[in-house]
Amino acid sequence: MIEKIISLVPCIIPGVRQGRTEPLTVIEQDDELLSQLTDEQRSSFTAMNVLLTRRVWERYEKYLMPALASADWEFLNNTLEGAFSFDPDDLPAPCTLPMLIIAAKQDTEVGYKDQFDLMKIYPNSTYIAVDKAGHNLPIEQPEIFEGIVSSWLSTH
Repeated sequence: MIEKIISLVPCIIPGVRQGRTEPLTVIEQDDELLSQLTDEQRSSFTAMNVLLTRRVWERYEKYLMPALASADWEFLNNTLEGAFSFDPDDLPAPCTLPMLIIAAKQDTEVGYKDQFDLMKIYPNSTYIAVDKAGHNLPIEQPEIFEGIVSSWLSTH
């Protein structure tokens, strides 16, 4: 039985970069680090991260690079195309489960503004938009992310 929902940088408008997305805005950049990366590493790392620092790179390399390497890109890009086969938010009635909606203010992939509307269909939700973070919020702002989730779970 589902008792709570945590939605991390959720896609609201189906499709790739639909809705009110943000332009890529780098907030902090370590040029020395970037010069040490291969072209492929640099291209991948700079594609959507807004904090281009050694700390973020270390988490990106450890957690995201293996996931990206094993992803089914044919399915993701040509079958799914950023959309679902149904609208998961098309509910017959509002969902009253507690829900935490975490958005990132510099998210180039799904933005942060459209997620606010989820509170209409999830009336017991908490919405937070984290500044200085893009779509990879947990690796860019791990302490903030973990604090938000821990605090919310302890009160819901």
